[in-house]
Amino acid sequence: MATFGAFAVLSVMLVSFSSIWIIPIAISLWGYLLTLALLLGGWLLGSIFSYMIGRYAGYPIVRKIISEEKINSYSDIFSRARESFNLIILSRFVFPSEIPGYLLGIAKYPFFKYLFATIISEIPHAIFAVYFIDAIINKNITVFLFVGIIWVSAAMTMVKMYKKVVSEKQTTMVL
Repeated sequence: MATFGAFAVLSVMLVSFSSIWIIPIAISLWGYLLTLALLLGGWLLGSIFSYMIGRYAGYPIVRKIISEEKINSYSDIFSRARESFNLIILSRFVFPSEIPGYLLGIAKYPFFKYLFATIISEIPHAIFAVYFIDAIINKNITVFLFVGIIWVSAAMTMVKMYKKVVSEKQTTMVL
């Protein structure tokens, strides 16, 4: 169980690493609920680590490459926009897990808002992961299509929200 949990933590922090493919083994060993709890716990812990790395190690490095003005501009998009919290939730759901953690840490997005958004988005993500992988293995096309449609819908909603947030930011910059 500790190894599976560690894989879940690493899968959130490393781009080329995924714990998804060992979910069937975990389901057969511990059942759906314990697998879901271990996966979710590992993902939350990995998300916290990636945010902290972005905030305390990534920000000083990125600041040397990108102007602080540009970083603050992106930070403003997330922290001041009316729909930013919903955008963060959707980005946590749609993007690979490591990307939002590091980026929001670098942008100094408020930690507790980040954590709350992560919890809200990772619960359905973990449920979908467990049942989606199980649907693939058991060739259950209905569950596979249902989960796929939900993910595509979330991705489309996130793109629309992002465009709206960016256009609001550009409008306030012009004024």
